[in-house]
Parts: sequence; structure tokens; C-alpha cells
Amino acid sequence: MPSATPADIALTLFTLCNGARIFAYLPQILTLVQDRSGAAGISCATWILFTVSNASTVFYALLVLGDAAMSAIFAANTGFCLAVVLLTLHRRRCAAALRAPG
Repeated sequence: MPSATPADIALTLFTLCNGARIFAYLPQILTLVQDRSGAAGISCATWILFTVSNASTVFYALLVLGDAAMSAIFAANTGFCLAVVLLTLHRRRCAAALRAPG
């Protein structure tokens, strides 16, 4: 049985970490779903940057590397980042509507 090369190990770690990252978004999304204070602790600028960064990696994986699996992982990350942004904006609109007079 051939031994794993450093590149094999790096690819495995990269895949595992970025695949697991998909699940790391869930606590943030659940917190936002339950939030009633306007999501003041969430930075939309940061999450938009995460969204754009992940989306650019989707295109890089497809167009430069030709790697559909990597592209799919980063597409999922893009979707979850976008979900955080949209939920945050929704929560802020809801909170603003509750504070508005009359």
C-alpha cells in the first residue's frame, strides 16, 4: 500500500475542514432565526466578504482547477454565508419595524 504524500494529506485536510465548515454555519443561522433584537452582533460587511470569497473560490475551482467537488463545497459555503447575510438583514428590518412609531 503506497504511503500518503504531503499533497495527499493537505488535500484530505482541506476537504475535511472545508466540508465540516458547512456545519459550522448552522449555530449562527439558528441564532439568527431566534433573534429578536435586530442581530446587532452580526457584521454584514464581514459575512458579505465571506460570501464573495467563497463564490470566487467556486469559480476558481471550476475554471482553473476543473474540480467539481471543490466547487460544490465552496458553493455550499457561499449559500450558507449568503443565508447569514439575508437573515441578518431580515432581522434588522423586523427590529426596525417594531421600533417605528405607530
